[in-house]
Amino acid sequence: IAAYRERVDAFCAELKGVAPAPGFTEVLLPGEPELRTAARRAKDGCPLPADQVKLLGRLAEDLQVPFLKASGDGCPSHSRP
Repeated sequence: IAAYRERVDAFCAELKGVAPAPGFTEVLLPGEPELRTAARRAKDGCPLPADQVKLLGRLAEDLQVPFLKASGDGCPSHSRP
């Protein structure tokens, strides 16, 4: 298995070393965009449309539970009591 992993790592490094296509800044491997999005959302939260945020806010108020408040960048963040 170690030899296989070394070959895969070498292959990926070779692909990442290829010049990107015009209009792109880097070559991405399968899954890289999704991993970046997941990391960003784990850190900053998931963006929600304003109408959904308002609906969730009303539901939270009706149910008397804490609600997520949108930060300045449109990503919700936990409200603190």
